[in-house]
Amino acid sequence: MTYHEIILTIDYEQISSIVAKKVVEKLNSQCLLQHQPSPKRISGIRELAKHLGCSVSKAQDLKNKEIIPFYTIGKRVFFDPDKIDEAIKERKDTGHG
Repeated sequence: MTYHEIILTIDYEQISSIVAKKVVEKLNSQCLLQHQPSPKRISGIRELAKHLGCSVSKAQDLKNKEIIPFYTIGKRVFFDPDKIDEAIKERKDTGHG
């Protein structure tokens, strides 16, 4: 097998620019993927109400009473559909629902 060597002279500014562009491209592609809605996450009280088939005020009440598990990122509230369904099933099994 024959190998050919190519020697390039490149300064720090040029290599920095090339690397920075590639990093930005990669981050942009990852951000686009992250902004797509996740099928495993319910975002906000209105979506929770839609998932449960109840009013927004009832969904808010269930969240406030911590009957429905949730987590927050900043000021936004999120719910895991599997954990919601599990919590509802547990309440029905214990006679609370």
